[in-house]
Amino acid sequence: MLIALLLPAVQAAREAARRMQCTNNMRQIALAMHTYYDANDKLPTQGAPMARREPIQNSGFSWENYAGISAIVWLFPQMEQTARFDAIVERAERRANGESVWDTFFNGPVFQETINSILCPTDPNIRSRSDHANNAMLGYMVSLGDASGKLDAPMRIYRASWSGQGLIEATAGSRRGLFHYEEERTIGSITDGTSNTLVLSETALNLGRYTDRRIRGGSGWDPSISPNDRYIIPAAAMAACVDPTDRTRLREGGDIWRSHFFQDGRPWNGFHTIIAPNGISCAWQPWMSQAIYSANSYHTGGVNAAFADGSVRFITDSINTGNPNAGMPFDGSRSPYGVWGALGTPAGGESVSF
Repeated sequence: MLIALLLPAVQAAREAARRMQCTNNMRQIALAMHTYYDANDKLPTQGAPMARREPIQNSGFSWENYAGISAIVWLFPQMEQTARFDAIVERAERRANGESVWDTFFNGPVFQETINSILCPTDPNIRSRSDHANNAMLGYMVSLGDASGKLDAPMRIYRASWSGQGLIEATAGSRRGLFHYEEERTIGSITDGTSNTLVLSETALNLGRYTDRRIRGGSGWDPSISPNDRYIIPAAAMAACVDPTDRTRLREGGDIWRSHFFQDGRPWNGFHTIIAPNGISCAWQPWMSQAIYSANSYHTGGVNAAFADGSVRFITDSINTGNPNAGMPFDGSRSPYGVWGALGTPAGGESVSF
């Protein structure tokens, strides 16, 4: 009887310690962003390659070889990971000179060692590996804001091949969050205030690219959730992607490598401020294009999140998310997704405090 009384208290104390460590990890990453900014006069980009980085529009991306470095990797020199960063740079140069992206970007010992500072200790799967090449995983992801449209390619491709309204719609997502493919922001671009703008949150680790159907950690897909191949309707995603017989699971698992490669800067290693924390992640197609990726964790009731001023706060599952039937704006207007959406947009004219 005594053990039965003590066990919940011990478990609660352990989780409190893990949650504090998670908060400290995120605070250190947020501070690393500020150190990076002091050295480079810009925030790290999500998805630019290291090789041929300047100018960013001529970075060597193509449809066949477009895996870019994550914002987290750009911060490694500020996180006591300089040796690993240098090794990844060397491999990126080899890739730029013609070596296979699989040999240089997804395989090798430099990608296999677990990095505790980019994983939340509350996640029970913290020692999991990708089913490709035993790659180490990523538990903290940068904010993509409230943009769910055209996420799957570097912006220079659209700028070179689209025009008029099509160009506006194709590139709108790159302007609605702090992080995006081949986009580098300044602190000055955060006109809503650094204490009101998210930079980082969590994701539960994905356990299988095709098979993980858990709401926390999994990613689903359904072609009905994107009208006219433009963006995702949140209400449609929540209705179509969840298994109607088990609301804790997705209807279909998708070919999404979310959290599987810490070095991967493609959008599935980011999160959107559209569906509330611990909600679903769902794409238009299993290989993505339009998509919503939600922040999630194993903390009870919400997620930890870091802001552009370096603070870390707990965001509850019940945060206001506005209109779930709204589509993504194609201009700089306010987010239709309530307080959560406003926290993800750095320049939407929403001075929303949390």
